[in-house]
Amino acid sequence: MQTAASFELLQVLQMLSVTAKSSVYDFYRALEKLTNNTGIDVPPSRYPQLMRMLLQWRHLKMMKRGGRVTAEENGIRMTTEGQIAVKCPSCPWPDINLLSGWQNVSAEDRYGEFLQQ
Repeated sequence: MQTAASFELLQVLQMLSVTAKSSVYDFYRALEKLTNNTGIDVPPSRYPQLMRMLLQWRHLKMMKRGGRVTAEENGIRMTTEGQIAVKCPSCPWPDINLLSGWQNVSAEDRYGEFLQQ
């Protein structure tokens, strides 16, 4: 048995799940109803296959956004845990969103208790 889905379907599913908080199961049931809403001659469920395709698609998109697809030979296989994590933009990162010499600021010019220790 072979099953396929277009990237367009996977994109719509992704958008519905993150914006409308719609579950994959609800999306699948809607597709079933749009295809044949009579309840007669219902084909076997392909829900597990859809879930597998969605997980693989999300993984590939994550690797693509992380620059791992074209990074090097076997870029995806050579990716280690945490290598494509996105740094929190509100957290202080030296040489990114902290001025140079931040550690030498006087105690009265510091902000917050955690920096005064």
